[in-house]
Amino acid sequence: MEVEEELAALNEATKDLPRIRTEYAEKLDAWERTHFPIDTANDGEPRGWARSAFDDHAWPMMTLPNFWQNHGMKFNGCVWFRRALDVPEAWAGHDLVLNLGAVDDFDTTYFNGNKIGATLRGTLNAYQIQRRYVVPADQVKTGKNVVAVRVFDQFARAVFPAPLV
Repeated sequence: MEVEEELAALNEATKDLPRIRTEYAEKLDAWERTHFPIDTANDGEPRGWARSAFDDHAWPMMTLPNFWQNHGMKFNGCVWFRRALDVPEAWAGHDLVLNLGAVDDFDTTYFNGNKIGATLRGTLNAYQIQRRYVVPADQVKTGKNVVAVRVFDQFARAVFPAPLV
């Protein structure tokens, strides 16, 4: 009879799990807003930083994956990354899957200036989530294409993309 009583108590306790998770997420959000930098605006998008025609030649280069703090950027907050890639003719007009790996912490990702995915603040354990975004076929063209990723790091050292763990 002892096992049945234990199982009944466990079953009763799990009924509160959705409420407990919601309360935890709300308390964590309130604590983070008090202690971490907050992502206030996407200033780069209106400046054209996601568009393929944007001239980024003056931007510093960084080998990835890497911590941006190792490259003189001693802050938590927002950094943009861009990568030009050459799409072969056979891929044009087909959906592509862009695998970024985990991004520490949040991201908004663009393909030729079009937003294809985002993992935003409020996503629990976002720094662990593997980013996998589909580029729609109508956006895939032969030749030069540009992937732009706006990364917002709110705590500790920022790595993009994060190594698999």
